[in-house]
Amino acid sequence: HINLDIMNLHNTNYSEALNLKLEKGMQAFDIDKDNEEENSIKISQRNIVSELSDEIRKTLRYYMKSKAGVSYNQFYISGGLSKMSGLIDSLNTSLQVEFSLLNPFIKFPDFENQDQNQNYAVSVGLALRGTLKD
Repeated sequence: HINLDIMNLHNTNYSEALNLKLEKGMQAFDIDKDNEEENSIKISQRNIVSELSDEIRKTLRYYMKSKAGVSYNQFYISGGLSKMSGLIDSLNTSLQVEFSLLNPFIKFPDFENQDQNQNYAVSVGLALRGTLKD
């Protein structure tokens, strides 16, 4: 949804919107303040990240209600969106919880410092799942 909204905001194609998201991060939603119509779009763009934050908050509330006495201190974020600059800071601020990038290769020194490790979190998890005993 974020890529599609950046496409609409900047009147561009999907790959250019993806590049804008990765290069500018949250600033990809910033637009020229001279155009009043675009300013109203800017407000709706900021709401996309707010909606993500709200969905996480709803999930956490549900989890806390269903599991008495459980608390959380930190969350890990992975996947392509995790590299969007400013997103983790925005989530930290809005949810008052510490978010960090997930590095699934933390126990594998040969791969630990690769640039795109967070993109392999599901693959590593599935691979390890087969090695764990019930």
